[in-house]
Amino acid sequence: MTTPDQDSPHRKARYYQLPGRKKRWPVVFGFTLWAIVGMLAAFAWGAYSFVDTTLGKATSNEVVKKAKAKTAPYINGEPRTILLIGTDRRPEEGKAFGNSDSMIMVRVDSRQNYVSMLSFARDLYVDIPGVGQGRINSAYAAGGPELVLDTVANLTGQRPNNQLLVDFKGFEKLVNEVGGVYIDVDRKYFNDNSGPGAPYEQINIEAGYQLLGGFDALDYVRYRHTDSDFSRLVRQQLFLSELKRRTNKIGNFLSAPSFLRILGESVDTDLENRELIEVARIALQTPDNRINRVRIQGDPGKVGEADVNFVNLAEVQEKVAEWQNPEFVGDTTTTKKVNPAEVQVRVLNGSGSTLAAEEMATLLRAKGYRAASAGSADTFDYDTSTVQYAPGSSVAAAQIQKLVGPKTGLSPIETPTNGGNDIVLTVGKDFVGSLYTPPPPDPVAPVVAETINNVQLVPITRRAQRFTGMKLRVPTKLATNSNLKIYRPYRIQASGDDPWAVKMVFQLPQQGGIYGYWGITATEMKNPPIIRGGGVLKNGNLTFYDGKALMREAWQRDGVWYWISNTLDRRLNPETMHAIANSFRQLPKARIAKGEKVTEISIESEEPTP
Repeated sequence: MTTPDQDSPHRKARYYQLPGRKKRWPVVFGFTLWAIVGMLAAFAWGAYSFVDTTLGKATSNEVVKKAKAKTAPYINGEPRTILLIGTDRRPEEGKAFGNSDSMIMVRVDSRQNYVSMLSFARDLYVDIPGVGQGRINSAYAAGGPELVLDTVANLTGQRPNNQLLVDFKGFEKLVNEVGGVYIDVDRKYFNDNSGPGAPYEQINIEAGYQLLGGFDALDYVRYRHTDSDFSRLVRQQLFLSELKRRTNKIGNFLSAPSFLRILGESVDTDLENRELIEVARIALQTPDNRINRVRIQGDPGKVGEADVNFVNLAEVQEKVAEWQNPEFVGDTTTTKKVNPAEVQVRVLNGSGSTLAAEEMATLLRAKGYRAASAGSADTFDYDTSTVQYAPGSSVAAAQIQKLVGPKTGLSPIETPTNGGNDIVLTVGKDFVGSLYTPPPPDPVAPVVAETINNVQLVPITRRAQRFTGMKLRVPTKLATNSNLKIYRPYRIQASGDDPWAVKMVFQLPQQGGIYGYWGITATEMKNPPIIRGGGVLKNGNLTFYDGKALMREAWQRDGVWYWISNTLDRRLNPETMHAIANSFRQLPKARIAKGEKVTEISIESEEPTP
């Protein structure tokens, strides 16, 4: 199979320039659930005996087997939590592990049809059990997956059910196996280590919608030279969503032997083969707008001369609660509610305060729950309250957690240990004699489009139209404070047909030392993969949400597909993106109404983005 990486360290793409301009177009992954299960789902339905045999390598690693003792038992039918660890080499007994590159806790809820991801800043300065304080990514080097499991549980209060480790070199092979993945690269990514400072991975990838092979894909998603951890995480998620689209389109059982071989050589997990296949099915069927992404960042600081992020306990509690109970925007799925009268709650006193359990039970009964005090817990050392739930009661538990407070722990419990109740609530020392009252929301100002009027793109677009032959339209509104960094006409590398495309990259001012880049794409490519599935129709355009944020708006005119891409950190509000989309006009009609203010922007399209 020919891949975009074949015969060259980078793909054989063809680049084009506008006449009369001299431009330089000189020619990078954390891992999440989709990198494995998306590929697996492409071929997993078929010969189970063959799957069992071939995936044996993925489930036979002795280091992972030993770490299994550090996981929590999975209760059938409840959300499953998987700790994903991305590394540069597979774990082997008796050998050093090295730091982990990516660490994400994934919560897969098949009943409510969502996947929730909790990631950790690489420089988060945490307590590593038995070692002391250090960056969270150093836990893997200090003790392998066992210590990572303990560290994550110590930080979040949540112990995963399973672990899944991936070798990044295997990821590269997986991408090449499907012939590459189409990605809308938001800006120019370039680093040759010629400048000052510490060396980073070299990279040379153009801006624009394009087919990336394994080599470039790995570079793109692991890039962190002039970027933030958050941007890096978003690139991973965007890439893997597109990987899922790609496998949906071309995957078939005939490809199973090669896929299985690569998986077996690249993945280590304690998931049984059939569990892995089931998780694959859920991952494949979960829409992008039912994927929630939460990140624990911490507060920036220093230890000696080293930059670190100190743990903020309030942030940890807030993010864990959001991870467990995600809210989604832009889809039509309604989260089910549970009638309190159908929920039986056993309340235990874990604080040592007199009548704490009785008081809590009374408060819950006032809300309609069948709650009763059951005396003292196993200890009075509970600093915070906890909610444990029997199989089938996770939604009810989440409702009660919100009543008790955002710091309340939430975890499943085996039926035989809960006294026949749906919920076991242990009252902690944080209980103040009343249920939690959320603070009043801050006054919310009306969300308005933050745009400027501009026609400087008209002559540039006219030249691109003559050059590409596409019948192009041009926006007369742009996001406030934007400057044009790249206007690039080029051919998309596609199987058997190289359609034209134009990519516009706009730069926004720095926030936290990081620039924002939003973009506009126009292409004659028929039915580009990026607009397939997950779109919500709004005023004739397709809108694509990333959890609660609008990440893309797409439409088609005169045989050309257009889409606006938000910045990686989602700086453009939906109204701004809608206003830009609605401002596109045919070139002869692209003008600003008389009396309207026009704002000029800086145009530096001959310069690569940093």
